[in-house]
Amino acid sequence: MQKDARREKKEESNTFYEAIPAAAAGSHELELPRISVRVAEFLEGIIFFSLGTAEILLLLRVILMMFGINGGNLMTYLLYASSYPFVMVVSSNQQQVPLINNQFLYENLAIMIIYFVIFYGALKIIRALKSQH
Repeated sequence: MQKDARREKKEESNTFYEAIPAAAAGSHELELPRISVRVAEFLEGIIFFSLGTAEILLLLRVILMMFGINGGNLMTYLLYASSYPFVMVVSSNQQQVPLINNQFLYENLAIMIIYFVIFYGALKIIRALKSQH
């Protein structure tokens, strides 16, 4: 009798935990904050303007560097100086009017790609948060 009671007790104690179905836990979807269409369009406009400005200034800087033009006259100095803040953020060893060599040229091209990826990601986030109505 005692062996049967022990065997029944062992069989009952084999279950360590009771299984709970995954669907019973509740299916709550993640609610993202929504922004209105007007605000989203305004932010998209700011992103397009700032990306366009940065890319054009950096492209002009790269073209000037490819032709080996230094900042001798006022126009080239203005283009180098206006594109310098975009370059300064990533690379602190460039001067406002750069010395012309290939390292800085490739570095400026890489900076253009980095800015494009950052602005593209921000644009995707804004479009994901835009409300549909």
